[in-house]
Amino acid sequence: MRLAIIQNLYENYINDFQSKNFSQLKDYESSLNLLQYDSFSWNGCWGEHLKDYGIEVVELYVNFDILNAYWCLENNLKQNSGILDIILQQLKVYKVDAVLNTDVNILKSPFIRQIKEETNVKHVYAHVCSPYYLRDDVSEYDGIFTCLHRLVEMFKSYGKPAVYLPHCFNSNIIERIEAKKSLEKNNKIIFAGGVIKGEEWHDDRERLLLNFIHNRIPITLLSEIANHNYVKGYATALGKKSLFYLIKILREAGMHDQILNKMPIFQKALPWKSVPDNSVNRTLYNFSKKPIYGLEFFSVMGNHAVALNNHGGAARDEAANMRLFESTGVGAALITDHKSNLGEFFDNDREVVSYKTIPEAMEKAVYLLNHPEVSDQIGKAGQKRVLKDHTFKNRAPLLASSILRNFS
Repeated sequence: MRLAIIQNLYENYINDFQSKNFSQLKDYESSLNLLQYDSFSWNGCWGEHLKDYGIEVVELYVNFDILNAYWCLENNLKQNSGILDIILQQLKVYKVDAVLNTDVNILKSPFIRQIKEETNVKHVYAHVCSPYYLRDDVSEYDGIFTCLHRLVEMFKSYGKPAVYLPHCFNSNIIERIEAKKSLEKNNKIIFAGGVIKGEEWHDDRERLLLNFIHNRIPITLLSEIANHNYVKGYATALGKKSLFYLIKILREAGMHDQILNKMPIFQKALPWKSVPDNSVNRTLYNFSKKPIYGLEFFSVMGNHAVALNNHGGAARDEAANMRLFESTGVGAALITDHKSNLGEFFDNDREVVSYKTIPEAMEKAVYLLNHPEVSDQIGKAGQKRVLKDHTFKNRAPLLASSILRNFS
């Protein structure tokens, strides 16, 4: 059986990857190999483990233009073809049996129907770890994988088979960053991630980081905030506000979301529950460093004594984000916000450290920085647990059995 995993990579990662590797991007195969080796997101993670269950993986990327241009050139397809046309042709050329799509906001229901009509694909699945989608966007999928228990129940209420699939760690990363491993760890906190205003996003995270900064706790902050352009941000905010209220007016006038969803200008905005706030705190802006990605990110994370984690509001009371496993996987002592299911993954206070309040987070962070032998012990214990229970190899049986049996 051949499974195509379709990803929509983070745009800033693609730009960063291309700028660093441009001279090496010479053809489709070598470019794909470089991308997979860099270990960002799911790149190159599932194939070696799913093959043990009779599943061959093909990785496709909807927004990696250089990679797709090479593919078109090598397969005699017009290079100005639209991305959906390219995806269709790739599914045909690779004789794909099933698809796992990681972004339901990109591959919409009409295209899923087209895939089933024009290719040999029998089943199309989605991986969804965010509640920001429309119900119609998942209507054509044969099953859903999600990292949130509450979304499992939600999808089941739609009549969709759903499977809980927590995030995990690519164990190949450890060997790949070994050469850049420091003899002595940087005795600072590291935090990496976005800070988007809104209770469903990162309001708690913003308050946490500001408290660390104001209390002069040594912290390395890697965030897109550092790239913020205040003039562009103001214009973007004005545009989003106008779009939000235009959709509201159209809905009140009786226009259904199914109709609005056919117009590209409205598609991303339809799930918004409020006007997105694009403003950026000036203190965080001044303190942030530009984000890094892939193996460079894992190397820097692993060379810090302590990593700080804080979930977005959409996770609610579930431990669910990738940083749980990325930071522990590279051996940093993790301080993370307490969640009801954290014990499913780690032994609290031995493999990770959790906090329920900002003062508690700061107190525990300072303690770990002042006691490097303790942070080192926790970092090693957390890494050992990840490599034992939370790798792609560990998750592969669940994904494979669900695709081969549960959704058939």
